[in-house]
Amino acid sequence: MPLKEIKAYLDIRKPEELISLLNTQNEKIDKEINRLVAIRELISQKIKSTQSLFNINTEKIFISKEKKELLFLTKALTNTDERSIAISFANHMKRCTENNITSPFSVGQIINLQSIYKGDYNSYSFFYTKFLSPLLDANIYSKGEGSYLTAYHTTGYNSIEETYLKMLRFANENKLLLDDYFFKDVLLDELSVTGYENFVIKISILIRE
Repeated sequence: MPLKEIKAYLDIRKPEELISLLNTQNEKIDKEINRLVAIRELISQKIKSTQSLFNINTEKIFISKEKKELLFLTKALTNTDERSIAISFANHMKRCTENNITSPFSVGQIINLQSIYKGDYNSYSFFYTKFLSPLLDANIYSKGEGSYLTAYHTTGYNSIEETYLKMLRFANENKLLLDDYFFKDVLLDELSVTGYENFVIKISILIRE
């Protein structure tokens, strides 16, 4: 407790005042415990997600079984230049702050399958942040569980079209019917590697039954 608060109590000390004072301190302690638990959960999830990359095959296109995920969405600007992408990202982070969303996951992007067919690899539809608990009821998208065509891209954003084209060829050769949207998750970012060209980006799209 600050010395000023202690002095103020000593000037009016009574059993009732003591109870009130201790109840106030209990509330402060509970808030701090909740804050520290949230930080610990963020750190633990960041460790888990980073460790999961140690044994991945970055050369292979494969089908993965994905669980349901909760995503907080914000709509991206329709322009695809660097400035509009930066503004869309900033708007997304602002909305996360306004809704008290904290997450150990990097911001992801959703891009329409038709944009990929047209060769427009930066025409994002949405930005999103994954979170662990259903705390909100606005702008929440439930990414369904199922089989996803998946690849890891490791040679930078300037060459990302190579991975998209490999995935489309794989889907065509194996007669897979793809859903409407690709999901792009940055798994290794500036916290663990130097330079965008060293990021590890997971690209996935739901396979329709």
